[in-house]
Amino acid sequence: MSDAVRGAPIRIAHLSGFPSPSREVVGGANRQIGGRVSLVIVRRLSLVVAAVLVLALVTFAGAALSSIPIRGTSMEPTLRDGDRIFINPLGSKPEVDRFAVVVGRFSKNGPQVVKRVIGIPGDMVRIDKIGVRGGVVAVQPGGTGPWLIVDNPAWNERWGKASSNCCTPDGKLTSVVTPQRVPDGQLFLLGDNFAASDDSRAHGWAPIEFVRAVATWRSYPLSSMGRIADDVMLKPA
Repeated sequence: MSDAVRGAPIRIAHLSGFPSPSREVVGGANRQIGGRVSLVIVRRLSLVVAAVLVLALVTFAGAALSSIPIRGTSMEPTLRDGDRIFINPLGSKPEVDRFAVVVGRFSKNGPQVVKRVIGIPGDMVRIDKIGVRGGVVAVQPGGTGPWLIVDNPAWNERWGKASSNCCTPDGKLTSVVTPQRVPDGQLFLLGDNFAASDDSRAHGWAPIEFVRAVATWRSYPLSSMGRIADDVMLKPA
């Protein structure tokens, strides 16, 4: 092979019928690929949004089904007529503590009520309320030790003018202040609107077996949604 041939630049010609790809062709292919990727992303985002909307709808429906309305004024100002409160939708037996707000009945076929637990089994309870003056609701936890005063801010300005001493052996009103022990399996319930509540003072002890749920959250109105006030406490007499 001659030096001229050896040093000559080699030119590789494109085969006939196979033109070299142009920049326009390559750019178009890239745009098609990018378009497919964007479409996939949009579809996936749409599925995510749809799933979130379905979850929100199911959650809202579940909350509506697992809440009950407040009827009347016996729990004002804590709960007002028309409010709705959450209850456990699974229906498991609730643990009832002193000062819990419970949903229950005083008798098997009685109306459903929402009240606050003041006395639990074994507690001694009494109410001293004569005439227009404010009353004193006292508890001796477990039936031993010192008597303590129930400090419920909701009762302020809501004692009413009528006498309201307690209790008879079955937990109702009496003319003379008489301490009574809450029997096993029973509760002593009062409303937060002391003067306008149809509670244990009228119906006596409330069986724990008829307590449907413990209410801790308000679901309506939306402006008041949140935990129900639990600022009731015992203080020295």
